[in-house]
Amino acid sequence: MTNLSEAQIRAIDSKIKKIALEQGRGAMEMRTLFLLERATARLVLDTKLGEHLIFKGGYVALRVYHRVYKK
Repeated sequence: MTNLSEAQIRAIDSKIKKIALEQGRGAMEMRTLFLLERATARLVLDTKLGEHLIFKGGYVALRVYHRVYKK
């Protein structure tokens, strides 16, 4: 469930598609990255979970090295 309106959802999807096109990626890949980052942000901001989370392995490599490689 979401608190976003249908117009907001369409606007977000439009921005994701634009970024995907600019970066030469597929829209589905960008949607997946967006959702992973939003889920991660929510976990980190949780007062009980945030201080105990450790990200390692593939997720860190994806976020750190993929950004460097694509620039």
